[in-house]
Amino acid sequence: MKLSSIAAHVLDFARIEGSTRRKMGRFFTDDNPSKEWQRDDSRELVMDLNTNRLSGVGLGDPLSSLQFLGRSDDFYQMKVTAEDENGEILSVDEDEELCLSYKSMGISISCDLQFAVKSFSFGNELGDPVSSCFLGIFLFEGSELSPRDLGNSKQIIDILGAPDVVDDGQSLDEAMPFRKTMYYTQSHGSWLISLDKKDHATGFDVS
Repeated sequence: MKLSSIAAHVLDFARIEGSTRRKMGRFFTDDNPSKEWQRDDSRELVMDLNTNRLSGVGLGDPLSSLQFLGRSDDFYQMKVTAEDENGEILSVDEDEELCLSYKSMGISISCDLQFAVKSFSFGNELGDPVSSCFLGIFLFEGSELSPRDLGNSKQIIDILGAPDVVDDGQSLDEAMPFRKTMYYTQSHGSWLISLDKKDHATGFDVS
């Protein structure tokens, strides 16, 4: 499917690297692959952290496997560009992503240009706690966890164990809405958990 009818462009971040400015933005489009999907309320929203599968759908599966979520609120394409100091584009990131955003559920799904699922993200764009956004549950080692059970760094470590890497945010762009990031890697994928200055988990990304 060729993307068309670009409606808007939203700049997500800009970073200066010497004389080069890198930008990531969302390009909204009307070509929403979920526009005919119908929400199936009988499918419970369960993120299984043992397999990195959302209600049975895993990374690499066809995006169409998520039809039970219904039509997304937004559909956009992520693109990173590098510009010189005069605003001339030097390069465009070839690893572009397509994203479905379900704001009312606190879920975003990204896929590649062949519509294979790349990641699941829980939270919202406002940086609110995941516990107030995600309407489903997490499953880990046989236990059901509400988003509140993974609400801060102590709870996360107590349940999931120590992360492989912790970034305290000092090296991140000032525009980023969190101060700390916890990274976990497994053989079947990775988790990236973002926390704000009050130690509230504001994002949980599975990829």
